[in-house]
Amino acid sequence: MKRKTNSRAAVRLAALAGALLLIGASLAVYLRVIKPWQMRQRYVLAYETTIAQQCAENQLDPYLVAAMIYCESTYYPGAVSGVGARGLMQIMPETADWLAWRMELADFNYDQLFDPETNIKMGCAYLAFLHQRYDGDMRCMVAAYHCGQGQLDRWLKDPAYSSDGKTLAALPENDTNKYLKWVLKVYEIYRELYPEAF
Repeated sequence: MKRKTNSRAAVRLAALAGALLLIGASLAVYLRVIKPWQMRQRYVLAYETTIAQQCAENQLDPYLVAAMIYCESTYYPGAVSGVGARGLMQIMPETADWLAWRMELADFNYDQLFDPETNIKMGCAYLAFLHQRYDGDMRCMVAAYHCGQGQLDRWLKDPAYSSDGKTLAALPENDTNKYLKWVLKVYEIYRELYPEAF
């Protein structure tokens, strides 16, 4: 009787070990194959060649630009915001006018903001300007892209948000703060999901 009990226990133990092995293998497949595939379906990356080219020309991090495009338009070139920002990088018409003048784009019109190459080119030119203006501080660049330079400069002068007038220690709890956190989160996701993209 004792042998049968030991035999049954051994069978149960072997079945449990097999089940755990199967669960472990399934989990490994999920984490290495299925989850990254699901994440890539959610966090789409497109226009890599244009992003890489414009980032190289403007000395920008392509993963930051990719993340900002996702956060601005989820890679939909025809996107228009409630305040009139257009295209992949959601460029406002006034900003587009200034950029077109600065970049010497002849015969520029707002419909060109729906062209992915033009939009990325102008968005990267603006980010390069912000990069220079804020000494390469990514947080300042992203915040200024969202709220405008004037508002960011006011925050930088406020000791509640900046101790040195150059770097952001914090932001008020508002849309720009949420946007900054979102972009930085998506930036890390893109770096992890697409390590070979750029």
